[in-house]
Amino acid sequence: MVKRFNKKGAAEEIIYWFFYIPLTAILIITLVMLASSILNQSSSTNNLEYYIFSQRAANAVSYQDITNGRLYPGIIDINRWNEIILGSAFDKEGYKGIEFGLKMTLTYLDKSELPLEIYYDKDSYEVSKAFYSTQRENYVLVKKADVLIPAKLNIDLAYHQKRYPD
Repeated sequence: MVKRFNKKGAAEEIIYWFFYIPLTAILIITLVMLASSILNQSSSTNNLEYYIFSQRAANAVSYQDITNGRLYPGIIDINRWNEIILGSAFDKEGYKGIEFGLKMTLTYLDKSELPLEIYYDKDSYEVSKAFYSTQRENYVLVKKADVLIPAKLNIDLAYHQKRYPD
């Protein structure tokens, strides 16, 4: 006895493979391209250096416990709020080729006192603010004679040149 092939079944199977193979190929190519783009993506460190400078400035005026030497980053010591202590946080000789200036403004939330401002390298700040600048705003507590007063700390860092592309 001779077997006859079902021509209708063969046509359905050909149509099935006709759509299945290209769809599978497109899916595999898409997954490979996605994985490749994720693996080849570089980490962006855009302006990380300037973020570190502003963090260092905030830490310079933060409250430090005398007993154990612990630094409290969210608490500003009003006795350390001066340009000499802010200047000691930066080594100007170590930053050759980096022209930047910094302005820190402390505003009391209850408006009991006028805003306080200090500068690091005021001349460079005045010149550089026309080029590039980054601003940070932190809500902090101000330690004044064992009393903590809520305030807002604005850090405005201005620099001459963009050292890294976006």
